[in-house]
Amino acid sequence: MRQIFILTLAILISLTPLAPASAYELTGLDLETVVRVDSLPDAFHPADQYFYNPGNFEPADQVIQYGTGFFIDYRGCLLTNAHVVTDFDDSRFKNLQIRLSTDLALKPQPAYPADVLFYDQGIDLAVLCVNDPERNFHHFYDIADDSRIDLLKIKDDISILGYPDIGGDSITYSTGKITGFWKEADLNYFLGENYFEDKRLEVIKSDTITGPGGSGSPVFDDDGNVIGMIFAAAFVPSGINFIISGKVLNDWYDLYINTASPSTSCLRDTEKNLFRKEGVYYYDNFCIVQQNLNIENAVQLNYQERCGANLDDRRLKMAAYHIATGSTINKWWDYLGKFCPVNQQTAVEQSSFAYAQTRAPLVVEQTKAIELKNGLEKSVGQLNLSSDNWYKLVNAYIYGGYPIEAISQAVKLGGYTVHPEIPFGAWKSSQDYIKNIIK
Repeated sequence: MRQIFILTLAILISLTPLAPASAYELTGLDLETVVRVDSLPDAFHPADQYFYNPGNFEPADQVIQYGTGFFIDYRGCLLTNAHVVTDFDDSRFKNLQIRLSTDLALKPQPAYPADVLFYDQGIDLAVLCVNDPERNFHHFYDIADDSRIDLLKIKDDISILGYPDIGGDSITYSTGKITGFWKEADLNYFLGENYFEDKRLEVIKSDTITGPGGSGSPVFDDDGNVIGMIFAAAFVPSGINFIISGKVLNDWYDLYINTASPSTSCLRDTEKNLFRKEGVYYYDNFCIVQQNLNIENAVQLNYQERCGANLDDRRLKMAAYHIATGSTINKWWDYLGKFCPVNQQTAVEQSSFAYAQTRAPLVVEQTKAIELKNGLEKSVGQLNLSSDNWYKLVNAYIYGGYPIEAISQAVKLGGYTVHPEIPFGAWKSSQDYIKNIIK
C-alpha cells in the first residue's frame, strides 16, 4: 500500500458547535461525518459485492492509498485532498470507497462507493459524493466564517479527528495548539517536486499528532468550529504538521459553487440560498431542480416537531434539495431523531404550542400549510415571505383560527389583520382588524 506522507486533506466545515477541547466528547454523529477515503485498484468496481458485503472479502493489501474526509452536505458529498483521490500524474483513481466507524476502537467498515465530483490539484482539494441507493441524510460540518478564523492566534487550542496510520486503523482524536501561521505558502515545498500548480496558500502550523492517512482531517477550534484541514507534515521529524486555513477552503468552495454551472444564465442568489434563471428559482447550480415550497414546509415542520426550533434557511434549502432529488421526508424524520434526541421529547410533549393550543399531528400541519399556500397564491399571487413570517401565518391559520381572507390582507399590508398571539375570535373585534380588512 502506498502511503503519501502528505496527509489526506478533508475540507473543513464549521461543525455544529461541539464541546470545548477540554471536554470534547465524540458522538455517533461525528463517527458518521468523518470518513476514511480508500483508493482501490481498477479490478474493484463500485457495483462489486465488496462494497456492500465486506464480510466476504477483506482486500486490505489492495488499497492503493487512503486518507480522511468529511461530509459537507446532506446528500453525502465530502471534502478531502486532491492527492488522496489522484495520482501524481494527475489521473483520478476510478474506484473510491468510503468507510465509516461504528465503534471507536474498531476499523471503519466499507459503507459506500464514491465518485469525484470536482477537484483542483493546484490547491490540493477535492469534492466526492457517495453513491447511496437509500438516499439517506448524512450529517455534515460547516466551515467556520472567515471572521472567526481571523481571530485565531498562536497557542490557541485545536483538535483533529481522522484516520492517520498510527496505532491501528481505528479513528484517532488528537489535541494540540496552533504553533504558527504561514501566508503565501508554496505547496510544492512539501513534496520537493512540481506536483502542485504555482498557487500560494494561507497555512496554519500546529503540533497536533497525525500521520499518513490523516490528510483531509477536519481541524476544530476549542468551540468545535471547523477552522481548517490537515494536509501535510514536515519532512524531518519536528512534530509540526500543516493545516490549510478555513479561509482558503471557503474561497475555493465558493468559487466551485459559483463557476460549476455550465450556463451563465443560471445565477446564484446568496440572500435566498438558491439559484435563479429567467425569474425561476432552483436548488442546484445547473438550474435543473426547481424550488419546491411544499417540500420546504414539510422539512421545517418536521424540524420544529423534532427539535423545537426553526431550521436555518441554508440547511432548509439543502434538505429540500435532497428530498426533491430522490430522498423522502421520512428519511429526514429519521435523521432528526438522531440529531435532536433530547429536544425531541421537549418539543413533542409540550402542552401548548401556538395560540394556547396543543400541537396538531404533523400530517395535519402539512396538509393545512399546503391548503393555506394554495389559497394565498390565488389571492395575492406568488408568495415572497421569509421563513419566520411564513410559519407565523401557518400557525395563525391552523391554531389561531384566522381565515385565508384575513391572512391574505395581512400579506398585502404587512400585518394588521393577523395577530401572532391573539386568536381570530378576539382579534376580529379590534380596531386594527376592522380598519384594514376592507382596504
